[in-house]
Formats: sequence, structure tokens, C-alpha cells
Amino acid sequence: MQIKDSVLSESFLGRLTQRVSISVVCECLLLLSVALFWYEGFLRGVGISFLGVAMIPSILLLLALVFADKSKIRILRPHIYLIIFFAVALFSGVLAAGRGISAVLIFSGWILFAQFLIAILAAQGISKPRRLLKNLVYLSIPMIVVGAYQVISQQATSKLWLSAAEKGITTRAFAFFGSPNVLGAVLAMVALVSAGIYFSEKNNYMAIVSIFATIVTIFTFSRSAWLGLAAGVLVILIIKNWKLVLLSPVALLTLFSSQVRTRILTVFTPSYWFDSSLDGRLWSVNNGLNLLSKYPLFGTGPGTYGGQLALNYASPVYLQGIQNGYVALYFTDNQWLQLIVQTGIIGIIFFILFCVQMFYRLVSKYNGHRDMVTLGILGGFVAFLTAGFFGNVLEFGAISVFMGILLGISLNETE
Repeated sequence: MQIKDSVLSESFLGRLTQRVSISVVCECLLLLSVALFWYEGFLRGVGISFLGVAMIPSILLLLALVFADKSKIRILRPHIYLIIFFAVALFSGVLAAGRGISAVLIFSGWILFAQFLIAILAAQGISKPRRLLKNLVYLSIPMIVVGAYQVISQQATSKLWLSAAEKGITTRAFAFFGSPNVLGAVLAMVALVSAGIYFSEKNNYMAIVSIFATIVTIFTFSRSAWLGLAAGVLVILIIKNWKLVLLSPVALLTLFSSQVRTRILTVFTPSYWFDSSLDGRLWSVNNGLNLLSKYPLFGTGPGTYGGQLALNYASPVYLQGIQNGYVALYFTDNQWLQLIVQTGIIGIIFFILFCVQMFYRLVSKYNGHRDMVTLGILGGFVAFLTAGFFGNVLEFGAISVFMGILLGISLNETE
């Protein structure tokens, strides 16, 4: 199938908004949006919750696209697959609304996912993508510092994130998120991207950020972040020089930490698997596949299952689960499972096609320019996709918008 590339400024909306294109404003809005996603917890802690602060970063993201230079935004094959995915999700939502599910819930779920595409497009429309990338890395420094302080001071972590089977672990770094898994996913991407900038420009500040981001990622004790970081590094090593993979066992030095060993070995205990089958990820997979069998092609509709929106709106989809309304785990803790339940087999196919095409384009760009920044973003993308098997990464703007901007920067043809 031939897909012709086009420029966003050639579209009706692109022509309409091209007159207000101001690249530096777009860049500032993107940074401010990410800052609010990352530091919303801090703002709430100091009493700033005006105008429903949770909505402000999304509005800023949309404004960033308005001010982006649409003549720089080329609609490529990955965009097409992602746009089709959103079209399928929207159609799935129409079907869900016809079954009586709240239209507000459905639209909110669709917008939550759409932020990912908006971030990609907006980041393509700036004139200084490398500057934006560096500023994003610098923006992560406060959360790295706070995460490190939490570990050093042994700050208490919510018992929701601690397991009785892991008695040696009393503190998990979480910065301002509350969730160590979110912090781990974000910092794994920061570590890989900042390392890419360092190897490209020999910027020592980036090396320092990468090292400390990696250390704090380890002390989030997030297995999904560990796997994402390891997968990202492995892919980078294979593409850069497969012989470097021989050095990867150096990572096993982390096993000298009894807390790291405990966190890993717990996964292999019978009690862990038993608990998981009762009210954990195994139960969630079983319940999700049961729902998929009822709505195989287009799913249950965006926002209707496996996330905070479904919980807030008391989504009736849960009543159709394996235990007829009893819900052992409201969150899927698996982005891929959530997507296939909400958008069906057709939806997940187009999202996978987007991921494959995006991966191919990043590899091709690196092979053409040998720029380590591209390789760092590729590693971050792999970390993002890997973490998606253990968390709803598209649901958290702190993760998805950041990743979307990184992909948009990689597609930006200015530099």
C-alpha cells in the first residue's frame, strides 16, 4: 500500500492556523505542559490547584500544536497508522455510546490517548528540536534530586507500593508522582536520551544526568522500569555494535544489592503467582481476555476499562467480567491489554503497525546520520513500549506526552 507523505500546512486546519505559527511559543508551551505533568504533585502540595490543574497541561499541549510551524510537520506512514488507530478508537466509542455508556467517559478516554499524537505533531513543528530536547532533560533534574533524597533519607513510601514479601524494601523513590513505577518509566527514558546527547556532543552535564537518572531508576524498585531500561540499552548496543552486547552482563553487578535481588526473586515465588492470579496482573489478563471475547473487533470503547477514568465513571463494562461485577483489580497495569480491550483486535493492529513503523524510521535515521541522539530516543521508545507491558503508559501524561515529544523531535527535519 502506497502512502504519500503530506505536509500539515496543506490541510484546511493547517492553513487556518499557520498564520499564528510561532516556533518559540510552541517550544515554551511544550516545556510548560511537561513541567505541569511532571510536577503536578508538587503544585498540589503547595496549594496550587486552580482551574482544575489536571486539565491545564492538556490545554497547553493543544495550544502548542496551534503555534507549531505546520509547514515543518510532515504526515508520514507512522502518523497514518496512529491516526487510523484513533479513528478506530472513536468508532469503538460510538458503538459503546450506543450500548448506553457515558459519552463523557468515552470522549475523555479518547482525548487521553490523543495527547500522544498531539505531542508528536507539535514537536515536529519547532525550529530548535535539539534545544527542546536538552531543556526537557534539564527539566527532569528536580525529580531526580528529590528521588535521590527520598532514598538517602529513607522517606516512607505508601504501603500500596510495598510488599510484605519484600521486607528489606521500605523506601521506593517516587518524587512527586506518588507512583514509583511512573517515576521509573520517565527516568529510564531520560537516562537513555541524555546518554545519547552526551555521546553525540560530549556534553558532561548530560552524562551526569544520565548516571543519576539511572541510579534513581534502580531505587524506584520498579521492575517494569528496570526491564524497560535494560531493553532500551540492549537495543542500542545491538544497533550500535552487536559486539558491545558482550558487555551487558556488567548490569548484573546490581544483584549485589540484597534489595534488588529480593525485588527480582519475589517474582519467582509460588505465593507471588498465587496472589497475582487472585487479584493481580494474571487476574487482570484473564478478565481482559474474557471481555475481549465479547467485543473482539472494536472493543469496549476508549476509557471504559482498566484505568482511572473507568473507575471514576463506574464503567458498566466491569459488570461483564469473569466474576460478574466483582473487580479484584480495576487497573490493567498493562497498556497493551488495556488497548486491546478498549479498541479490539483492529485497534491494536494499527497501534502495533505504528510502533513497528516508528521503530523502523528511527533505525533508518540513525543508519543514515549516525547520530547518537536518535539512538538514545530509540532506546527511550523501546523502554516506553516495554514498560507498557506492566503499566498504562499512555494514560499518564507524564510518560506519554514526554515520549510523544521525543518521537516528534526525532521526526523533525530541521536539524
